[in-house]
Amino acid sequence: MSRIEYKQSRDKLHGTTTFNVGVKTVVAPEPPFDKRRFGVCSVESIPQPKGRKPHFAIRNSKGETVFEVGAQARNAYAVLEPLVGREIQSFSWEEKASIIDDGTYLSCKIVEKSQSTVADDPIPRIVLDTETTGLHPQYDEILQLSIIDGDGNVLTNNLYRPERHDSWPEAQRIHHISPLDVADKPSIQDDLQQIQAILDRAQEVCVYNADFDLAFLGELGLRLDKSKVMDTMREYGRRYHYTPYYKLENAAKECGYRYHAHDALADCQATLKVQQRLEGKAGTGGISKAIDAAKKIDDARKTVQTAYDSLPEETKAKVKGSVSKAAYITYAVLLWILVLLDIVVIAICFIAPYMLIVGIPSVLLTIWCFKQKKDMKSRVRAKHKK
Repeated sequence: MSRIEYKQSRDKLHGTTTFNVGVKTVVAPEPPFDKRRFGVCSVESIPQPKGRKPHFAIRNSKGETVFEVGAQARNAYAVLEPLVGREIQSFSWEEKASIIDDGTYLSCKIVEKSQSTVADDPIPRIVLDTETTGLHPQYDEILQLSIIDGDGNVLTNNLYRPERHDSWPEAQRIHHISPLDVADKPSIQDDLQQIQAILDRAQEVCVYNADFDLAFLGELGLRLDKSKVMDTMREYGRRYHYTPYYKLENAAKECGYRYHAHDALADCQATLKVQQRLEGKAGTGGISKAIDAAKKIDDARKTVQTAYDSLPEETKAKVKGSVSKAAYITYAVLLWILVLLDIVVIAICFIAPYMLIVGIPSVLLTIWCFKQKKDMKSRVRAKHKK
């Protein structure tokens, strides 16, 4: 699926809807259409005689009809119906040439007014994830939706019966949710009010690969302020791997968290761990742990160097001598450990001759190390004579 299609579905979640309508199905205004934009408008239903379906009209702040369609304009009709009786922030259209015939159509955009309110019991952070019948939010459906808060407490975790799909073999191979698992489950439509209430209370919404999950929510008619969204995948991928796309399972592993992937609730918990890592609140592992360790080592090196630079020259000379002697002793100890390992490898060679592949290079390395030890010993003695 193209990124443009994901964007269109996600825009719906944020209150922006686009649709196309043939010019012949537009009741008002009269041609020419060209390109127009209107500010605050309202959507109204206009009754029709003889029991026919009503028309839907968009009227400007002066009450003038700037756009009107009947039921035959299916796309426009479906978009306007749930907006009847409401104000919208803006409405615009642009006339475009049709590639199917020689005619034209209107590409329309509706931007709804923000419905964000200050909740009495706000939730500082929520994390959400979905499992679906496929990759297309305009066609596929949600099978599982999970939402947790910033402390990992489960706010909702439900399976849902899709209304348009009887099977989803490709998706099932990934998340293992079968038609039998959801046969007796409710439709997600039954829980939209509860889900919307959680979104309204949330002050921040963390999602791993937000374009995917939020696109499905947008197709359900849910609404969410765009400023609340944090795409954990893009933040983590760009910071540690210089790419906006990175698998959740790998990111969680690098943060020291292992789990069973492709379950919405488990993915929520993993996303929370990765988000906490971004903020320096989670245990580290993998690349994150290496980065932290490197910083600590560098800080320690700088501290030691600063202390050494402040010493008198005579003391520095003594320190250099002691450091060289300490290095020699450490090297000697490691060398004798290597000798013991050589003995073990040689013994194994009598049982498994193929181990000579390891044994011969190991012995040669030990001989070379003994020569280096001899040279190091000579340098240490020379320093002490000085």
